[in-house]
Amino acid sequence: MGAQLPLPAGWAIRHLTSGGDPHSRLDELARDKLDAKAEIREVLDRLAAKHGLAPREIDRAVNDYLDDLLDDAAFELERDLTREVEAG
Repeated sequence: MGAQLPLPAGWAIRHLTSGGDPHSRLDELARDKLDAKAEIREVLDRLAAKHGLAPREIDRAVNDYLDDLLDDAAFELERDLTREVEAG
């Protein structure tokens, strides 16, 4: 029976596979988060139109939850990229 070697830590994998300048990657991530927010908003607007949901409820969902959801999803990556930027 063969021994299985452990994989490198997550930060090591990201470092080895990262593509490009961390500043650029942070900017790209911010743009992609805005694009995702716009796409999700479109889906919620269609849902509201189809089922008669109040526009203020969609606004509340977007303003109260969507930003937090996207920030939570990208937190570790943003933190790692920010650290790379700060490290120079």
